[in-house]
Amino acid sequence: MSHSNNNSPRRGRISKVFKNNLNGKFKKLVQHIIADPELDMQLRDNYFNVYYEGGCILRLSPSSWSFDKYYYFPEVISEYNKPGKEIAKTYVEESYKDKPNRRKKIPEGYIYPDRITANEIIGKLIARRNKILSKLDDGDYEGYFREAKSVVGKFVEIFNRKERCDQHHIAIDNRSITPNNDLVVIDLEFAVSTKKPYNKTTTKGNPKVPKIDIIAVDKEGQLYAIELKSNLEADATDSPQNVKAHFEDFNNSIGSLDESNDFPAEMAEVVAQKIELNILPHDIRVNGKLPKFAIAFAGSEENVPAFREAHQDLTLINVGKGKRYLTFNK
Repeated sequence: MSHSNNNSPRRGRISKVFKNNLNGKFKKLVQHIIADPELDMQLRDNYFNVYYEGGCILRLSPSSWSFDKYYYFPEVISEYNKPGKEIAKTYVEESYKDKPNRRKKIPEGYIYPDRITANEIIGKLIARRNKILSKLDDGDYEGYFREAKSVVGKFVEIFNRKERCDQHHIAIDNRSITPNNDLVVIDLEFAVSTKKPYNKTTTKGNPKVPKIDIIAVDKEGQLYAIELKSNLEADATDSPQNVKAHFEDFNNSIGSLDESNDFPAEMAEVVAQKIELNILPHDIRVNGKLPKFAIAFAGSEENVPAFREAHQDLTLINVGKGKRYLTFNK
């Protein structure tokens, strides 16, 4: 299988430095993450994102780790909000970066902070971020994840990331082929770079970066690109993110014939890296064929029939309740 050029983002790429650290100073941390049934590690372009309830609880880079300071935003901003008025995260970022306020009018119910206030808020976010990361520096993995789970959990609840939460639990519950499921999740939120040779998608004539919710593989090694919907509204006819739009993007990107066979090769590399780190079992493989498009619905059971009726011509994947097992719709 041929590979794309080195300038193209690549999921399966891990540098020598990173590999050495994964087997060295990061080893106990990675073992702790893998042993935690609430956490999920997903490989990106030479770094790992560790997810909890759909939020990124840790980024592990070749020689360092990081945590997004903005997960502390709801906690910190409560000190600055006034009755009936709040400061939006976007406003803090704009003011902190000393960008002129391009907004002719601030919507009712919001406050635009001056730069001194914005700097103070950012300073508090950074201080909290540095404090929690010091737990990792001290080897207190249990303490780090206990606090980080609390912070990320509250953030996700406030900002309602249901589909990301659904993805997270689907990934955790489908790490191996069992009598209960038909697919193994090997990647989430795959963004098809405009540098990929097979990406032919456009928006108003400009290159597009389509995203695939879930990449999974069956026991035969066949890849599936799964579009996940958590409510019927997201699949409305006038929605730019409906199943029809995603199917078109699939056909014009990873589902198109590509001489280099680059996408299956990339996913095979992801699987190989995850097997080496014991994230996935050793019997998972990718057969090298083009992926198939499939759809799954994780919303309320009463809406499942309507979703299936609307897309009966496509491959349907069932999402279990409780344990989010993926099974083919028989």
